[in-house]
Amino acid sequence: MYNLNKRSYFTTLGELRMLLAHLPADTKVCTGGVLGSYLHFEQDGRLVSFDDEDLSTDYSEQLYKEAADEDFWQGQEALMMHEHNDRLDYLAYMNSRIGG
Repeated sequence: MYNLNKRSYFTTLGELRMLLAHLPADTKVCTGGVLGSYLHFEQDGRLVSFDDEDLSTDYSEQLYKEAADEDFWQGQEALMMHEHNDRLDYLAYMNSRIGG
């Protein structure tokens, strides 16, 4: 059950940073009730989207250019997951240094 007294609404990255600053780095995150999320950046850098889907259709410009190359998209997915695992390993390492 969620804590009603801590429920917050935010629209900027600054607010989000303030709201989460006190939480440990290994705090689980979900979007739309699903554990794990995708982070999408608008081309001009003025918008960040958190989503529980990969929004592959929103990458239509790149999708059409590379649509015939399934290896390209599999490689993109593999790279993204590799980077995800590297971040988790780094956070676990940092947590062990702080805690131990």
